Amino acid sequence: MDIQEIRNQFESIQLHEIKWNEFEWDRDDSERKRYALAKLLQYNKKENNYELIRFLLENEVKSREEDKFQGFGDCLILLSYLLARYKLPENALLFERAKLANFDTFCGYYPQFIFSAGIKETYDYLKNITLNEANGYLFKDGQLLITEFKQVDIDDFLTKMKADYPMNSVDR
Repeated sequence: MDIQEIRNQFESIQLHEIKWNEFEWDRDDSERKRYALAKLLQYNKKENNYELIRFLLENEVKSREEDKFQGFGDCLILLSYLLARYKLPENALLFERAKLANFDTFCGYYPQFIFSAGIKETYDYLKNITLNEANGYLFKDGQLLITEFKQVDIDDFLTKMKADYPMNSVDR
């Protein structure tokens, strides 16, 4: 599927999970396709896109973990922001995985995404699940780590992301 086909089939892709396979990490040119679909999703916010956005981000993170060139780019950041808009604390673990995917993401991926559901809400969620050494950003030496971010930092970050990735021309 090329970029024009993604645009032409956008509504069908949103509605039919079988078409999501085209955007999996192991497919040729899948990062470019994920980014094209993410840009369409940016300008077509619908509540029912949550599962599709999460699927795309999971595959983008997997590519950052496994690709021989690793690094990170606009696709990872855009998909992270699109998912962060839902403000669900359970996404903290996927955002943490993105942060820890490789050396470049560890250095450059915004940790504020991890707390995008709210600092209190995120910690309330994390207290009720089992973390382990794989959760190297949130957990160390058997302890849940406390962030130095304040809620105002997270709010300012999300405001900046909204300006960087507007949903339409009015959002700018």
